[in-house]
Amino acid sequence: MIILVSILVYLNTKKIENFIVQNQELSIIIYIISWMILPIFLFPVPILAFIGGAMFGLILGTIYTMIGAMINIILMYYIGKFLSLEKLKIKIEDSFMAVLILRFIPIVPYNALNYACGFLKIGLKNYILASFVGIIPGTIILINLGKNVLNFGSKEFNLGVFYLLLLTIISLGLKKWHSQSSLSR
Repeated sequence: MIILVSILVYLNTKKIENFIVQNQELSIIIYIISWMILPIFLFPVPILAFIGGAMFGLILGTIYTMIGAMINIILMYYIGKFLSLEKLKIKIEDSFMAVLILRFIPIVPYNALNYACGFLKIGLKNYILASFVGIIPGTIILINLGKNVLNFGSKEFNLGVFYLLLLTIISLGLKKWHSQSSLSR
């Protein structure tokens, strides 16, 4: 799917650039609304981040993505909470750390985690704070990859892939460490 989007962006780069230049405010609004709504329907968020990087660059792409993603995270949390079972009583001891670690791991589905946190009634304050902090590294990495998608194979693109793999490895190590420290308590 990411390869298909990359090809479409590559083939339509001039058209997209012209639209963004001519309709900058509208482009920003469309992008943020896309982030607010599309993940609710399980649209893959890495594709949205790639598009943000390609359209707006690293800094603005990250800012617009964080705005849309944080609104989406809250919407999906409340949808999950609305769909939860009243009799379900699962207590997650350190919900902040659990959400934070899961947010760091790029292979954990963003959409499923949003719904699950609401469904499991994790505290909104811990959920929002952990989500905000937890999505920053992956967002920057994916936006950077999107920014460099037309330079496939370049040093910048390869560095982005390296950072994505590094984030995954560090996150899985952090998850393992946290699981072991929780067991020893």
